[in-house]
Amino acid sequence: MNCIKCGAEVREPQVFCDRCLADMERYPVKPNITVNLPNSPVDPPAKRKSRRTRYIKPEDQIRHLRGRIRLLALALSVALVAFAFTAVLLLRVLDTKEDSYGPGQNYDTISTDNT
Repeated sequence: MNCIKCGAEVREPQVFCDRCLADMERYPVKPNITVNLPNSPVDPPAKRKSRRTRYIKPEDQIRHLRGRIRLLALALSVALVAFAFTAVLLLRVLDTKEDSYGPGQNYDTISTDNT
């Protein structure tokens, strides 16, 4: 059995080890105070099982990775098309002049003199 305070091994009828008993004698508990002691488990807690990965055949791994590569290539091509479309659209917007006139409406060559 183990000490319920520090976990050291003790004989069966004892609950605390000699070191913990000496420590508790230095700091006694006042009379008529209820002290709740934890229940010691009968069995030690079970260890957590390690997560095992199942064996996958190399051919299946290659097939899976090729599928992922195809998906990434598709995503990359969609991103490149979207980038090109945005670049062309942005260049068209920036290329248009605010003072552009229709055909035959070049007002810069018309003089304002009436002579």
